[in-house]
Amino acid sequence: MSVAAEVLMPVWVVPYPSRITFDQIRRAIPMNVLDTGRVRIEPQAYQHLLVTVYSEGEISVSDACLVREYFSRFRSKVPVMVVRDCRYSFSPEVFIMLMKEAASFTSAAAYVDRSSTDNVMTNYAKSTYLRDVVVRSFATQEEAASWVSQFGPLPDRKQT
Repeated sequence: MSVAAEVLMPVWVVPYPSRITFDQIRRAIPMNVLDTGRVRIEPQAYQHLLVTVYSEGEISVSDACLVREYFSRFRSKVPVMVVRDCRYSFSPEVFIMLMKEAASFTSAAAYVDRSSTDNVMTNYAKSTYLRDVVVRSFATQEEAASWVSQFGPLPDRKQT
């Protein structure tokens, strides 16, 4: 069973100018990091989300529901960079969720492919649950971040 923990990222301090813009206020509010125990999502310089799969095994419905809730906090689609630190699989229920919903939350996806197996998985995602999303594969995180950042900044979050 996965346990999710949200930790606050450091707050950016905005100096008190004579006029504060909405963008400065938005950037001063911290964004949370989501960690399901298998998947971690971290905002990267307000340009895209870094999604890291770091624990081997099956990504469960509970993991997927937490991730879906996180993505649903944004007003529109979000650019993501995906890094695989291990081998994983999706439960059948999670795969059905991905087929129905992944494209509605994702504007672009940059995958860091460190092996031929990673590349096969990226091509599979591109041809199935992300078929309506711009997807590219990269050898390094730096290249992937540079490319996916062109689809940023992250959209505003919904009021809670």
